[in-house]
Parts: sequence; structure tokens; C-alpha cells
Amino acid sequence: MVINAELHKQAKKHKKLFETYDINEKYVHVDGKDFYMVFYRKFNKHSGFGMLSSYPNPTIEEYNVALEMLVILFNNTQSIKNNAFHRVGITMDPLEKTKSFIEKVTKEVSLSENEKDIYNHCHNGIVKIIELQEQLKTITEDFEMNTRAKKCFTVSDLDMVQDVLAEFDYIQYTQSQLLYQLIDDYKFIKEHINQDTMVRTIATTKVKKYIDQLSDSKEKLRTEIESVSHVENMENMTMEEHIDAVKKYYLTIQNEGNKSLRKEIRYPKLD
Repeated sequence: MVINAELHKQAKKHKKLFETYDINEKYVHVDGKDFYMVFYRKFNKHSGFGMLSSYPNPTIEEYNVALEMLVILFNNTQSIKNNAFHRVGITMDPLEKTKSFIEKVTKEVSLSENEKDIYNHCHNGIVKIIELQEQLKTITEDFEMNTRAKKCFTVSDLDMVQDVLAEFDYIQYTQSQLLYQLIDDYKFIKEHINQDTMVRTIATTKVKKYIDQLSDSKEKLRTEIESVSHVENMENMTMEEHIDAVKKYYLTIQNEGNKSLRKEIRYPKLD
């Protein structure tokens, strides 16, 4: 459904003096009815919001369901665009070059068993981080393709949005955990470069710089892990368990936020 004259009529009815309004073009479909969000502004500042439907007399329960769906739509899609799209743009060049360096060392340098284990452990961790970045690239591209021109969102559409946000959460958390677990390996390799002439010859200036930076990122990574540790025992969860737990966590947070939104909404009155 397009934004029609009836929706504008409803929006204007609840507009206050000196306000302008904008009806968001993306809407949700509930029990055969379409629901839109309208945002009011006064002197270029947000001044209120409401919900509109061109269908006559929706029930309060339908409005409540629509509000929950619209909040998922706007909040989660914005979070994906702000966070997942930002992270997918992070360069993997330091890890790619470090991976190539490790592969060359393990192929060309005579290493003890302990040294081999450390280099291989670091290599495997890097490979997993890069694979996760490719996974993130795939889900963000699919998300963009499926939502860019989409106007009407159903329950199944919003399930997809929640899945994408939760999968991004898993990727971010797992990448940070893997990097944190590799810090001791990087510290060892940093020292090994200084001590072994052949290894030092293989290490380029950029690689030495990357390893130095990665070996000194403990506090930064600890802070990042803490910021995305939403529920207990996440480090022991499978991807499926992580996604399920995070979706429930986000819905709990949203339900708390919806309590205040129901009091603030201009139309209809839901509290």
C-alpha cells in the first residue's frame, strides 16, 4: 500500500502548532491491516510520534502488535546498518598478511614442536576470523538485497531481520574472542622475530607492525568482549545457541522500552 490521502489526513489530525510530520514509507502488516509510523518535528527537533492505519478501526491489540513489529523494524535495521555494515568494512589486510607470514615461516624455517604448535594455533585462529568476516559480508549483502526496496514487512520478514542482527552479534563476539585468545601467540611470535634471524628476514616491516599492534590489544579486546556479552556462558555456546539467546535478550530489552513508548505515543492511546 502506498502512503495515501487517508494516512495524511490522520497524521494532520494529530499535528500540533508549528509541527511538521513524516510518515515512514516502511510499514508492517498485521492480520490483513497495514500500520505506519508517523514522526512529528517542531523547529527541527523530534516532538512526538504516532501510528497510522488506512484500515478502519483497528483494535488496540492490533496496534500493540504493530508497535512491537515497527520497533523491531526500525531499531534492528538501524543497528544492522550502523554496526554490521561498519564492521564488514573493516580491513582484513593485517590478518591476511600475518597469515601469509606464518605460512611462509612454517614452510621455510626449522621450528621446534612447541613453536610449530604456536604458529599453527595462531594461523588457525586467523583463518577462522577471516572466514567469519566473509560470513558477515554475505549476510549484510543478502540483508541489503532483501530490504533495500522493501516497504511492507510481515512477521516472517522481521524474523529475518532479527536473525541477521543476532548472527552479526555472534560473528562480532566470536571474532573478538578469537583475537583475544591469540594475544599470547602474537607476543611469542613478536619475540621469535627478534630472536631468530631467518624469521626476522621473512617478517616485513608491515607484518612486524601488525603483530606488535595485535599483541598489545588486550585491554581493547577485553572491553569489546564485555560490551557484547549479553548473557551468561556465551563463550561455550554454539552459533545456534548464541543466536537464540541474543534474540531473546534483544526482545526483553525491547519489551521494556516499549512500556515507555506506549506512554509517549500520540495516537492511539495504548497505556
